[in-house]
Amino acid sequence: DDFEFIEFFNAGQSALELAGVRFQAGINFTFPQEAILPAGDYLLLIRNREAFEARYGASSVAFYEYSGRLSNDGEALRIIDAGDNPILDFTYNDQEPWATAADGEGASLVLVDPAGIPDHGDPANWTASRTSGGSPGTAEAGGITYAAWASLNEVKGEPGDDDDGDNISNYLEFLFGSRPN
Repeated sequence: DDFEFIEFFNAGQSALELAGVRFQAGINFTFPQEAILPAGDYLLLIRNREAFEARYGASSVAFYEYSGRLSNDGEALRIIDAGDNPILDFTYNDQEPWATAADGEGASLVLVDPAGIPDHGDPANWTASRTSGGSPGTAEAGGITYAAWASLNEVKGEPGDDDDGDNISNYLEFLFGSRPN
């Protein structure tokens, strides 16, 4: 739990002033007065700075620490502005159709296309990170072909085979970002 982080990405064309924006459900956090998220940039909320830096190194991305913790069984997250107006309100989960590889198996739950400003409550818009532990503050690795992924993960069988015997084909492991071994 100490390694938890929440990543914000500004897909807009202008900076976002976050002063007073807070979580009404989920974790305990209110953005301070000076919090600004420039267009095209990331911002991180981290649970424990020491643990985060031990795993990921010092971040060059702006970050704040929060209290509480995310539920590993899924929960509602509600973010409101300083005037109590909802900004984002959705529920994530750790069971299908959500990306189950992000349920304690090393992957993070990441948006497939954050720049597309997707519906956060739709599990089809989320996947497991391709990098163990995620890639906080940077875009998720994309554009990798099945062949490159198979080589990187030392997949021996064909796309329709199941190298690790978990009843999930190698190709589905690739698509869902899960481990083929």
